[in-house]
Amino acid sequence: MFAEVTYATCPGSAEPNEDLVIAGPSWIIVLDGATAAAGVDSGCVHDVPWLVARLGGALAARLTVGDDTPLARVLEGAISE
Repeated sequence: MFAEVTYATCPGSAEPNEDLVIAGPSWIIVLDGATAAAGVDSGCVHDVPWLVARLGGALAARLTVGDDTPLARVLEGAISE
């Protein structure tokens, strides 16, 4: 099965784009990066685009394997990584 996938994303403000879209042969990942509200400490030294890129890459790597791992387990592994 082949399909053409087209997508676009742009920042909602003057800040860098925090969203990510990745498409594979039988899957698509859409992550909506969300910055913590002013004054809220996330506890992470990295910014949202860094986190979204790493999580998206880890998800894509796991989905590319193409096994029957449940999606919840795929997400759990990507978050742990």
